[in-house]
Amino acid sequence: MSGTIEEFAQQPLRTTMDPSARPSPARVRAVAALMARLGHPTAVRRAVAGVCDHVADRDDVAAWLDLAWPAALAELDALGEPLPDDTEPPTLDDDSAARWGLLFVCCHGNLPAAARIVLTLALFSGLSTASLARATGVAEATLAQRLSRVESRVRGRVPPVPQDPVALDDHLSRVLAVVMAIFEDGRTLPGPDGADLPAEAVGIGRTVVDLFPDHPEARSLLAYMLMVRARRDARQAPDGSLVPLTAQDRSRWRHDEIEEGLFLLRSSRRRGAEGRYHLLARIQSIHVTTDDPRDTDWERILGLYDRLLRRWPSETVMLHRVSALAEVAGPARALAEIERLGGDSHLFHATRADLLVRLGRTEEADRAWTAAVARARAASEHARATGRLEP
Repeated sequence: MSGTIEEFAQQPLRTTMDPSARPSPARVRAVAALMARLGHPTAVRRAVAGVCDHVADRDDVAAWLDLAWPAALAELDALGEPLPDDTEPPTLDDDSAARWGLLFVCCHGNLPAAARIVLTLALFSGLSTASLARATGVAEATLAQRLSRVESRVRGRVPPVPQDPVALDDHLSRVLAVVMAIFEDGRTLPGPDGADLPAEAVGIGRTVVDLFPDHPEARSLLAYMLMVRARRDARQAPDGSLVPLTAQDRSRWRHDEIEEGLFLLRSSRRRGAEGRYHLLARIQSIHVTTDDPRDTDWERILGLYDRLLRRWPSETVMLHRVSALAEVAGPARALAEIERLGGDSHLFHATRADLLVRLGRTEEADRAWTAAVARARAASEHARATGRLEP
């Protein structure tokens, strides 16, 4: 995937991270308020991290600010930065603009895509530099230096929400791309002591929808994530391999999350044109509303992938389309298509291996699986490569 966290470190993403970081709306609001007042991400990040273990009520914004505000002033002083003229702590009035500002800083247009992801995980989700270092396979001191350099590029006064719809959509597209990248990088279940990246992504997605409730793509992305994430308890076998969608125990799906996702998808249809996340959510809605996998409407899914591929082409969409084509026209037709298109990623070889297995060409399939595993960039992708891919 382009613009993922490991590009920041040039190392694979590890799935096990510090469990202390969990989605916390109160913490996010406190960080946003501090950023709105100080405009200094390094000082804010260090201050909030320093008081994290001492906040009595993690659901109380005031409890966060009571400790984090003086800590942030101390961090500014230690960094040799001037203190604000008004040293009174931020008020807790309507903080929509402040939370928008935090999203703006984390996904700033002057930053490369991978840096946006790391900054979002650090500032918005609260992952420590130690956690991010373990996630990227980089020494903590090195990660801290890189993060500080990124933060120095986005210091200053946070701008208001753009009134120009084009400018707003441009920035929101960057925000949604970051959310999607975080979600996809953590889609397989982490270890029991690991931070849950998909949960972090869903938390950020909820914030975006809360700030922009009428934005159809924000609602569609949240719908997509909820419907995919609802299957997490059934997705992994005891040996760690991925259970294909058609073999999952659907009684283990989280149907409350599915219902919420379907509601968001229905409401997004009434709010705007058909976008990338809307099409992805529609595909997921077909899967989660089909009681028996044998009744899946693969022709409709194939048509949706065709529309995605025409407007937002990518290897992932192409491979999922090939999987849908196998259900509609048979594995031989799908294999001919994938070999015509070519590729050398682990997903390409895994998809090809699955088709070869279905055609009974086991020796070729074994070689394709070996190629897929050899090209897997991380343990999470290794898990995907040793089971059938989910559409």
